[in-house]
Amino acid sequence: MMKHRGLSLIEVIIALAILVGSAAALTQLVDVGRRHAERAVEVTDVQSICRNVMNEVLAGVRPWEEVRRQPVDPFTPWDCSIEIRPTDLVDLFSVTVAVMEPAGPGSNPLAMDEVDNSSRQYRLVRWVRRPIQDSAEFNESNFENNAGGRFDVP
Repeated sequence: MMKHRGLSLIEVIIALAILVGSAAALTQLVDVGRRHAERAVEVTDVQSICRNVMNEVLAGVRPWEEVRRQPVDPFTPWDCSIEIRPTDLVDLFSVTVAVMEPAGPGSNPLAMDEVDNSSRQYRLVRWVRRPIQDSAEFNESNFENNAGGRFDVP
């Protein structure tokens, strides 16, 4: 009886099949990981943009008014909507800022509550007191008359 040295053809084919299957599975896992990493970066960017828009509204940089789907600024590829609703409490408002993908060519720009679920968007809601905006509500003489550091609030 003769002993064979080395591997038979069937053993080599099985080993190659296992190698190819493992490589395909690992490639899929790497691709899924890459897509999730890109999505995480995008979500982080959109959350940051949403917080910035909310802070601009609260600081008075953006007007205290509702906005329907307009570009955030010329440098970001996102649109934003601002919704301001009164609550049951006096002088307390619910401010909702939504940042979403811009409407593509030929698409119908939708109102914030009609945005279809396939578009990617992020919403931030804060309950805030309405800021003082009118000069009639805020008397600049409070600054001039109170040099001691104390300010009277009307």
